Amino acid sequence: MWTSNCTPSRLSVSPVPPRIHALEGYASLRITAGEEASRTKFSFVFSLPRRGLVTVSDFLGRTLYKILVLPENAYFVVPSKKLYWSGREEEIIEKFLGFPLNLEEAVRFLSGRWDRSSLPGRLEGWTFQRDEQGRVVYGRRHDLFFSIEEFAEDSSQMKSLTYFHHYSRGRLKILQLHFNPEVRTGAFDSEFLNSYLKTDWEEIQNLLNNAY
Repeated sequence: MWTSNCTPSRLSVSPVPPRIHALEGYASLRITAGEEASRTKFSFVFSLPRRGLVTVSDFLGRTLYKILVLPENAYFVVPSKKLYWSGREEEIIEKFLGFPLNLEEAVRFLSGRWDRSSLPGRLEGWTFQRDEQGRVVYGRRHDLFFSIEEFAEDSSQMKSLTYFHHYSRGRLKILQLHFNPEVRTGAFDSEFLNSYLKTDWEEIQNLLNNAY
């Protein structure tokens, strides 16, 4: 995993394979919901189709929370308080991005790969617009819209996007992205939750509100 001390000034991307089965990287996220706004950085690692870990930190590098997605369940974890909340992956990812996505859709958002052949999972309900180079530059599903702001050095790799949803809007910027890395052993281990206390979303939300 990368830390805030190694954030590059230019997007670092590994070669894009024909088929993506794992993804690892680092990004920044700005979300505005009503009159509230937050800015975070996060690292991520995914092993498709059903495993993912996102570590979210503030701009001082302090871990705020982690999202762990496993085939049987998903978890929103606050390590500093040894607390976690469990739910469906769409619920957990919604608390992160501000709108519900399944894990495969979240990987597409982060990688910018919306073609059906490169990643597993369906794209039901999505519509897209492409530019003259065939790159997806706009997407919509119901009341969720996204627009690509920038590609990396005139390539097909998405660098930043903005999105709008009924409840929130935000900007996502990719800083590092590696396709099909060798995922470290134990990256998705959930045994540590045995020493954590399970709680509800209200308590987690109060903790996060006081952290910003």
